[in-house]
Amino acid sequence: MLVGPGEADIAIDSLTWALRLYPGATAWVREDRTSDGTREKLEKFAAGFPGCVHLESNLTSQGYLGIAVSMFRLYETLIIRFPQLEMAIQLDPDACLLREGVVDLARERFATHGPGMIGAYMFSPTGAARNHRSWRNKFIKDLSPIGRDLKTNKLRFGFPFYTKHLLKALKYHYKLGHHVLSSFYILHGDTIRALKESGFWAAMPEAGSRQIKGDDPLLSLGTFAAGHKLIEINDHSNGAIQTWIQFRPPIPLSAREIVDRRLIAIHPVKSDKDGIALRTEVRSLLGQVPSSRS
Repeated sequence: MLVGPGEADIAIDSLTWALRLYPGATAWVREDRTSDGTREKLEKFAAGFPGCVHLESNLTSQGYLGIAVSMFRLYETLIIRFPQLEMAIQLDPDACLLREGVVDLARERFATHGPGMIGAYMFSPTGAARNHRSWRNKFIKDLSPIGRDLKTNKLRFGFPFYTKHLLKALKYHYKLGHHVLSSFYILHGDTIRALKESGFWAAMPEAGSRQIKGDDPLLSLGTFAAGHKLIEINDHSNGAIQTWIQFRPPIPLSAREIVDRRLIAIHPVKSDKDGIALRTEVRSLLGQVPSSRS
C-alpha cells in the first residue's frame, strides 16, 4: 500500500481489516515522505503488529503524479526481502477487503491462466467494457523523443525508460494502453521476480516518465513484457461477480447489497462522511468486530 498525506487513518482502517482476515500476511507500506503526522500514525500502527507491518518512506515526496515511482521502489524492496514471494495484493488506502477468499480466488485464476496481474481489466463491475484509449493516447505522446513532462512542465528528450520492455510486450500481443486498475490487484510472485531480473523495476527514473504517471499502465505493460497475462478478476459469465472495483466514487450499492452479493473486495470507499458510514454499516452487517493488537 502507498500512503500519502492525510491518508493515515483510512489506510490504517483498511490494513487492520486485511490483517484481521489474513493474520499470517505481511503488510508493506510506503509513505510519501509526509510531514503532516501521517508517518507518525503509521509508525504507531506498525508497532502494534511487530514483524507483520513494514513501513518505509520515499526518499523525496513524489505526490500523486509520482505514484508509479513509489510503487516501483516498493516492489524492488519487497522482492529482495521476500525472494520466494507467492503473490502481492495491492490495496489503495480506500480499498476494502471484506471477506476471506481473495487468496483462493487468485490461486484459482493463476492456475488457469498462469502468472501475471489479476484485477479489473476488460470489464467494469457492471459488465460494461472498460475503455483503454486514454492511456493509449498518453503512451503515444510519451514515446515521442521530444516531449513535455506532465509533472514539471519541462521539456525532456529521448525515449522513455520502458522502451525495450514495450518492444518485448508487443511480441506477446500487448495492446498499447491496456491495463488493470491499480486500485486493487494481485501480482504473481513470478511476475515480480521476472521484472526484477529484467531490470524493469530499477529502470524507472526518480522523475518517472513524461506522460505516463500512473502505475496502472506501466505495471500492465511490464506484465506483458515478462510474457505473463492480464487476468480478469471477476467471472462475468454468470453475473456473480466477486469484487466491485471502479475508478471513481460512489459505489452504486448499498451496504446490504454489498453483503448480500458476498463481495470480497470493494473500491473506492473514501474517508468522507458517506465512505465511513458505508464501511461501518458493511462491517456491522458482516458481524465483524475489530481486533486490537498493541
